[in-house]
Amino acid sequence: MTTLRQAAQQALEALENFKNQLTALGWDTSTGRIIQVITALRQALEADQKSDPVYWEHRVPVVGEGGHTVGYSDWKRGKGLPHWPHRALYEHPQPAQQPLTEEQINALLLACGRGDDGFHGFARAIERAHCITGEAA
Repeated sequence: MTTLRQAAQQALEALENFKNQLTALGWDTSTGRIIQVITALRQALEADQKSDPVYWEHRVPVVGEGGHTVGYSDWKRGKGLPHWPHRALYEHPQPAQQPLTEEQINALLLACGRGDDGFHGFARAIERAHCITGEAA
């Protein structure tokens, strides 16, 4: 299955080839919608590249008789050897978690049949352990 990033890269390459063909035919392609779309795709792909990969996948060469590569395995997790085909997979960052409000903690305590008998501090400790910091929304 093609990822959205791969599809955007393919679309960018197709548009650039089309622009080059139009230019070769004598058309002015220095302005217009095709330039706007190419620029937008380039910027989106560059912005996406700036995030760190979530993980890497690689393909293992399949060697035939005579020691020549005749194909590659399916994609496998991990980076593999440097000379093997590999790809970085990215994920867009999720929004930061917000701490619970005092009212939300109190409502949870009441729903569990507990008053504020030390569990309020326990709820805050759980938030800190999961790196949920800042002000409640």
